[in-house]
Amino acid sequence: MTNQDSAEPALDQLEQPLTSSRLPYLAALALALLALPAFALDIPLSRYVTQVNLPGDIRDLVRISEVFAHGFGVTLILITIIVLVPERRRHVLRLLACAAGSGCLALLIKNTVARRRPQSLNLQEWQGSVWSTFEGWSPWLSGEGTGANQLQSFPSGHTATAVGLAVGLAFLWPRGRWLFASFAALAALQRIDCGAHFLSDTLVAAALGCLIGGLCTDRRSLGKCFDRWEGKATRE
Repeated sequence: MTNQDSAEPALDQLEQPLTSSRLPYLAALALALLALPAFALDIPLSRYVTQVNLPGDIRDLVRISEVFAHGFGVTLILITIIVLVPERRRHVLRLLACAAGSGCLALLIKNTVARRRPQSLNLQEWQGSVWSTFEGWSPWLSGEGTGANQLQSFPSGHTATAVGLAVGLAFLWPRGRWLFASFAALAALQRIDCGAHFLSDTLVAAALGCLIGGLCTDRRSLGKCFDRWEGKATRE
């Protein structure tokens, strides 16, 4: 055995990815259904968040969790995998598709459906229903571009990105699935805590992340395309 062989484990010695699973699809359905009753909690929860002061360390943890959902953070995670686990470098394309695909789908929806962000509302004096936070079509489509960012609450792009990435990572490293899910949940909590999104925004986004992640890891769907690409690594 050469030094290179001893330093770099073969692919078959690494933790093997999961086989195709319906779990992401079931999770997407469950999260979408949970979003329905969550609408009733949107205003009270967002109002409560503006009043509560989390302990310093917990608030810091929640705030830094955005890195798992931010484009730059996702990029650094993928670079880390390429550097530290070069045997998995071809899997990075699948992970990128899971994260970016989820985020782009959420971006498409939020640029179509206009909803006020909690931080743009006076929640302490809010008398309208939760449905009043929706304002029809996106200002980009209606030509009212001013303040468009404050009308892009539904759904959360950060949460969709984080959940999509978590599904992809759990597919490659099943033993870490609860860890990755925890990172995604903290990222969603951060979006609520900073007043950027309502609870229902994050649940719908999480459903989108599970859906796209499921498609990218399902060998009966888009996953088979990534399988062919990743399979080349075993022949190189």
